[in-house]
Amino acid sequence: MSDRVLFYGASQGRGVAAAIDDGNHIGDLTVIPAGSFAKDWTAFTGLSGDRILFYGKTQGRGIVCSIDDDNHIADVTVIPPGSFAKGWTEMSALRPQGSHLRVGRAAEEHHV
Repeated sequence: MSDRVLFYGASQGRGVAAAIDDGNHIGDLTVIPAGSFAKDWTAFTGLSGDRILFYGKTQGRGIVCSIDDDNHIADVTVIPPGSFAKGWTEMSALRPQGSHLRVGRAAEEHHV
């Protein structure tokens, strides 16, 4: 079993997708070449179902896409400028489906 991570470089619109296994080894690298991503994404977060939400604060726009087990990005849905408020500085997925993360009262009420 492995988790995947996405690195993004705004200045060139490039990235790398990689797997991190249970022994904390990085492998299965996929280079996403310069120009593949927009250069104005200011935040992105992983969602359930291997989907990613990208957000651009200057225009209040975004995209949602999926990334498969071979690190290929597909199923891109464009969220046009003005769809989001402008200027958000952070975003985070809140307990995607299947997550075992418990915070706040949910953590207090759930005893392992």
